[in-house]
Amino acid sequence: MLYTSNITVLEEAALWAIDEILCLLKDGDWHDYAEIIEKCSSTKLEAKIAVSFLREFDFIQVEGNEPKARIHPLMLSFIEEIQRVEKEETSVMRALRVR
Repeated sequence: MLYTSNITVLEEAALWAIDEILCLLKDGDWHDYAEIIEKCSSTKLEAKIAVSFLREFDFIQVEGNEPKARIHPLMLSFIEEIQRVEKEETSVMRALRVR
């Protein structure tokens, strides 16, 4: 059976926004919501949906009356480990192609 995607256009845009937001927050610093939404190439609605999702599922931590957010330390560790493994796999694949 083939995998078929039933993702809506809005859901796909929100996924792109999630990726962009996580990339922005990877520095571990606090960022104002306004900055997060401004630096996201998605619409404000899509960015707000993405921030809400990330907050609801504890991917990010939120603080203050004028909200600011940062990536949850456990999520940051997880992303860094994935990137380390991907880099390692890429190196192995390159080495195998050289032979």
